[in-house]
Amino acid sequence: MAQLQIAQISRPRPRRVLVVGGLARLQPQYRDCAGEVRVDVANVNSQRLKHSIGSADAVLVVVPNVSHAAVDRVRRQARRFGVPVARAASAGVGEVSRLIQELALRLTLGSAPSPVPSRP
Repeated sequence: MAQLQIAQISRPRPRRVLVVGGLARLQPQYRDCAGEVRVDVANVNSQRLKHSIGSADAVLVVVPNVSHAAVDRVRRQARRFGVPVARAASAGVGEVSRLIQELALRLTLGSAPSPVPSRP
């Protein structure tokens, strides 16, 4: 029994990227691009958004789909939990996937992810 408990404790938890404001029809593509990193997609108006941010390793905000007030709210919550925030300048699968992959790589390598700038 003690060996089982040790194995459970030493298993690393999966890394998690939260996408806020993405397009619902593109959620499967967002999730498929991250490899071993778990990708969750949240609506800005979700009652559980604060909890979702707190349990994420990084947050990606899709800026064109989110109001300025909501972006500020997400950034404040992420700062409170010490979670880095990246911003996507487009809701397209190419832009969002690129940033998810970049965040996933940083999380997988174990480096503390710094905010990822979106392309100009």
